[in-house]
Amino acid sequence: MKEKNKKKDISNQELKKQNIKLKSDLDEFKRLMVLLIVLVLISVLSQGLYYYSLEYDKKVNTTPVLNTKEIEQKKEEVLDIESEEVNTLLQKFNVFNDQLEAANFFGYFYKEDSYFLENISNKAKVFMALSNISFVDNKALIDEKDNVKIPNDLVKEKIQELFGTNTIYTDEALVEDGNDCRMAYFGYDEKNKKYILNSYGHNQAAYSNTIETKIDKALKINDKIEIEVLMYKKIPTKEGYTIYKDMNSEEKITSYNFTEEKNIFEEYKEELQKYKYTFALENNNYIFNKIEKIK
Repeated sequence: MKEKNKKKDISNQELKKQNIKLKSDLDEFKRLMVLLIVLVLISVLSQGLYYYSLEYDKKVNTTPVLNTKEIEQKKEEVLDIESEEVNTLLQKFNVFNDQLEAANFFGYFYKEDSYFLENISNKAKVFMALSNISFVDNKALIDEKDNVKIPNDLVKEKIQELFGTNTIYTDEALVEDGNDCRMAYFGYDEKNKKYILNSYGHNQAAYSNTIETKIDKALKINDKIEIEVLMYKKIPTKEGYTIYKDMNSEEKITSYNFTEEKNIFEEYKEELQKYKYTFALENNNYIFNKIEKIK
């Protein structure tokens, strides 16, 4: 009996040892699991931070950096659209607006959606200079036969005033046969270095196709002036006028008789096209930079 109890005690002690060992192993397993979970979390968090830093760097590197100095220096001033400065500047570039004088140059700036200096043809530059000298500055020389003569050095001076001192151009006749009295038909005398127009003004017509413009807004931004203009094409008929939306299409806006009074810019403002001229400051003079259709 004693031997039997002794064996039972030994068995209980063994079982107790096994339970202690099992508990110890279980605790160790728990610690390992906790450690594993922590490592996994650290790994996930590290990768998340890594990818976040990559995206952040990408965003930073692709986001334009604003120059605070430039922002502080940007000055915008609303100009009076009735001011002499604004109207005198635009007047220089309205010489294309009368088909009687401009002929094939009629509506030149409104035939495309935009014009930059490099897109303006040599003949158009010469025509602008000759027209400004004749109409705006009144410096053309007219002899007793009403022939107009303009020295080429005066043309050069005017082209540089309009387009800048570095503008490249060539003296040339506006047409091969200069036997016409309109501004667009100036010939060029290579020997005497003069532009010549014979019997100017003898064939003036009562009515002419025209481009009508009105200044809608003017801004001075640092060293540039922007002038926004509304425009339409005006064609005379036997009874009155027909108004077209632009130079290239035959989209009619309205028609009216000579006896009617119409303010097209007020009545049809939303239907009209709008262009923006940009002029840049050079040597205290504003020169042409570009024109673009904005509506």
